[in-house]
Amino acid sequence: MVSTFFIGRTLADERRGLTAAVLVGASLSMHLMVLDPKVDTALTAMTTLAIALMLEGRKVPWLRLLAWAVAGLAVLSKGPIGLGVPVLALLPEAFQRVARCVLGLARCAAQAENAQGGASGDQACN
Repeated sequence: MVSTFFIGRTLADERRGLTAAVLVGASLSMHLMVLDPKVDTALTAMTTLAIALMLEGRKVPWLRLLAWAVAGLAVLSKGPIGLGVPVLALLPEAFQRVARCVLGLARCAAQAENAQGGASGDQACN
């Protein structure tokens, strides 16, 4: 639940993080998982902690190393899904960063073309 709070706080604000943590704590599936502890309890805890640490790692870079270590522990508890879930959860952010980079390069190329006169008639970058 604490990891859920940090994820919500990082992505939105403190109020939404607290709301998410309360909803996770109030869910029936979480209570059943705690009452009948199996490997999935450890997997859930380590997966949410890995995601929270990776998101916090945007501000404090060394936390990314800790996030990968926790994802490694998740792999030990359940197998490759322990690594797959955090990676899939963070893919939208990775795609967003790549898109920003590509758009920035396209703008730079368009400005360079305009600075040189751009008499070729090819305006694909604009």
